[in-house]
Amino acid sequence: MIVVNVGTTGTNPYKHSIVSIGAIDTLKFLNGSKEPLFYGECRMRQGAEIEKEIDEKTNSTRYPALEVNGFTEAQVRYNNKESHEEIMHRFRFWLNTSQNRTFCGENIFFYMSFLREAFLSLGYDKKLVHQLIGTRGLDIHTTSYDNHERNNIEVPMKNEKSALSLDEILKYVGLPPEQKPHNALIGAILEAEARWRLVHGTSLFKDRTELQKIIPNTFPKKRFKDIPNFASCPIPGYLQK
Repeated sequence: MIVVNVGTTGTNPYKHSIVSIGAIDTLKFLNGSKEPLFYGECRMRQGAEIEKEIDEKTNSTRYPALEVNGFTEAQVRYNNKESHEEIMHRFRFWLNTSQNRTFCGENIFFYMSFLREAFLSLGYDKKLVHQLIGTRGLDIHTTSYDNHERNNIEVPMKNEKSALSLDEILKYVGLPPEQKPHNALIGAILEAEARWRLVHGTSLFKDRTELQKIIPNTFPKKRFKDIPNFASCPIPGYLQK
């Protein structure tokens, strides 16, 4: 499967743009195949917007999505090395080498909607986009919710709804919270490890050094320290049943 994560300029795939993509092909990783990881940062697509809010206290403009992923307005408009078109073409070629393109993620339908619209905005044929992205994905939130119920562990709630954020899921499987700002590849790696622990009761990654050998050159080296050392994160007993 493809565990994927994206950084965006907002929450609407029709108005806002992808500015980073991180992904891991778990089958490639397990088989020792080439390039099991994908990462890139890009400029926003032409005509897209950046979601903004006015801070009532300071009367200044805020960019909530950029605050999450750590990019500046200048980076997503002008400075990131790849264009939106370049990263999507590169991601397409990477996907074409996968034997199982079932998408998976903590908020997978959000990610898939942005990827689908990104390809369509570049003039890709709808049938080709359907072949690349599909319509079904594996939602780690659901997997975690089901696991809580199976183990008779209370699901955290907020406003009478599940509050199982990625950080809550990571804590449940014995991993530290995601380091901020959000990075799409770190997010994908954490989500892949979390799902593996939920489903199999074992660890997907032995330690951080094996990832260092295969991490893409496009990944910012200063962020490597923010990937946990999985060997020092024991799996809770309720996942090993």
